[in-house]
Amino acid sequence: MKTFGTIDSKDYSVEELFVSSPMSWELVSSSNGIQITVPDDLEGAIVFDKCSKYGSASFNSYSEINEYYLYRSVKHLFYTSPAVFYNSTTLLTSSLAPLADNSYVISISQNFYGERIKPGSFELSTELSNKYIRDDGYGNLFVSQSSTGSYVGNIFYKNGIIVIKEASGSTITTLSSAGLKIVDSTEIYLDYSSDVEITRHEVNVNVLPTDFNFSIFNPTILSTYTASGSFGNAFISSMGDRNIRPASGSSTWNLYNLMSTGVIKPYITSIGLYNEQNQLLAVAKFSEPIQRTFDTNQIFIIRFDT
Repeated sequence: MKTFGTIDSKDYSVEELFVSSPMSWELVSSSNGIQITVPDDLEGAIVFDKCSKYGSASFNSYSEINEYYLYRSVKHLFYTSPAVFYNSTTLLTSSLAPLADNSYVISISQNFYGERIKPGSFELSTELSNKYIRDDGYGNLFVSQSSTGSYVGNIFYKNGIIVIKEASGSTITTLSSAGLKIVDSTEIYLDYSSDVEITRHEVNVNVLPTDFNFSIFNPTILSTYTASGSFGNAFISSMGDRNIRPASGSSTWNLYNLMSTGVIKPYITSIGLYNEQNQLLAVAKFSEPIQRTFDTNQIFIIRFDT
């Protein structure tokens, strides 16, 4: 009966995957800009600004200065080099469409999108429109139906940046093939999923009927107990278990011998995983003890994330 074993390479696997968390926001526009209303007390978590290519010759206000330099920054970071989008092996767009002369730029703090916005999860809508803007999973934004509606901008998943062209001709809040237009006192709804990449380890621990039937860390397993007088009362008083029986004609009890002969069966409460230097790497604890079986193999599947 062994107390340590080795894991075959085929019983150990590693998988890189993303775990997602849905995020929902409500914002409202006013003369002071677009502010978050739900959740509360998260000012600055989402910044909703405008950018514009006009005003380079003369600026009439600080807002025009900010809009111009934001336009220059967005264009330099995302729209200078062509970007190609594929759906499997099918070319969707030869490159990003040019940055619109006037656009809205939504910037989400990394604390609220993790390592990326999950592709295919973004949606923006307003209280005054039954339409919505969604991404197609490849960085393009469309009005109404994802990948089949009207193109209105781009989303940069790993940067938490969304660029939507402004419907410049509109004087009211609108969401159409011309883009997005937001005026004062408009509620905006923003939904997406944040992604965090994790490494998932899976280990299959195969336990044979002859393995792990006792613990070397429990000194009482080698202790002996002697029954005297009446068999039943003496033994039950000493051991507290009516299911344990001595060998015929013997009054001495040894837990090791009882386990090795299968008279009593131990329970497994945890499994430790060690490296080649016998250093403990991880411990899997069961919600309740699991009894060993002496007539069939047992397989314990252990998963943990890093």
